[in-house]
Amino acid sequence: MDLKNKIAVVTGAGSGLGAACSRALAARGARVFGIGRNKPHLLAVGESLGKYFVPVQLDLTDEPAVSRWVQELFTGTVFPSVLINNAGKGWFGDIEAITIEE
Repeated sequence: MDLKNKIAVVTGAGSGLGAACSRALAARGARVFGIGRNKPHLLAVGESLGKYFVPVQLDLTDEPAVSRWVQELFTGTVFPSVLINNAGKGWFGDIEAITIEE
């Protein structure tokens, strides 16, 4: 897939695999919207990627905020070509003790 001038959204982009995916996408010419909760981490990734990376401080557990962001940014013919949903949240314990909501 030719990624030049395509839009990519990467969650968990402030570190680890999300930052690595952001770097790889930017290297192929994609404009990466990197989502994460930690603004300093996002800004550090952005410093290394320059104009190809747009840091987005956003808590994905805040569904109304995510919906607003998507509706404001992706309208008409502007939409992402790539989504890497890398963000995660973990609960640790016996599977029987973890609720569906968790």
